[in-house]
This record gives sequence, C-alpha cells and structure tokens, in this order.
Amino acid sequence: MSDVAAASTYRGTRGGHDEARLTTHWPTIKPAPVEAVASPAIEIKGRVLAEIADYDGLWSAVRVRLEAMGITRREFDHLTGLQEGYSGKLLGAAQRRRFGKESLGATLGGICCKLVLVEDPEATAKMLARAKKRRLPLRPLKLLAPPRAAASHEQA
Repeated sequence: MSDVAAASTYRGTRGGHDEARLTTHWPTIKPAPVEAVASPAIEIKGRVLAEIADYDGLWSAVRVRLEAMGITRREFDHLTGLQEGYSGKLLGAAQRRRFGKESLGATLGGICCKLVLVEDPEATAKMLARAKKRRLPLRPLKLLAPPRAAASHEQA
C-alpha cells in the first residue's frame, strides 16, 4: 500500500491525516538554553523607582511618579501629545482607559522613565524545575507541508 493510500485510511484523534508522516521530514532544532537566549546584563543608569510585577503595579508606579513630578494631568496631556483628559482616564481611580501601544510609550516618555525586564534567578530556577520539558522538537512555523520529491510511479 502506498503512503498516500495509508494516509487516507488513517483516522487519528486529530483528523484524517497522519501527523507523524507529515512531520517526520521536518528538521529538529534543539531549544537554546535560557542563558543563551537572554541578552547580556546592562548597567542601569538612574535610581530604581518601583518594582513592578503586574499591570496594577505599573499603573500605581506611573501615578506616583507623575504626582512626584508635580505636573498636572492636563499639562501632562499637552506635553506628551495625548488627547486632552486622556491621562485622567488612564490614571484615575476608575481606570476608564488602559495603557495601550500608543499611550504606554507616551506616558513613559512623559514621566522620563523606561521599562527594564530583569530576570529573577531564583524564580527562574523554581519555574524550570517545575516545568515539563518539551517532548516535541521545536520546528520552524510553516503553513503548508514542504513539497515531497516526485514519487517513483510518476517518473515512469
């Protein structure tokens, strides 16, 4: 029985195709260790104003920084190019708006701050000890299976 006929008769849990047959010819790539993926350490020039672990932490840190700078929200909107009243919606207690692609950059620029992602080595060690290792190899994303070589019966 040819591969095509065998594949058409196979009915697995994921549908009418043979997953192993479709993926066996893909190259296997070993995942890079976490240390190799991370960029080198950088020097932080300035003082650390807050430790942020979630959205609410970011929201309160931005709010405290703006109050410490002594700038009104209306003036802040004018300086950052946000529409009038927008920072009040972002930083008000009701949080009618949330930081997005445009407003986060403008707000961070307005409070003269940058975000830095810092690895917590102890948390990383705990997470990697608990995590299940990948059983499937990493492979490049492809929408369609790569073309197969011409079958021997097509050449005759």
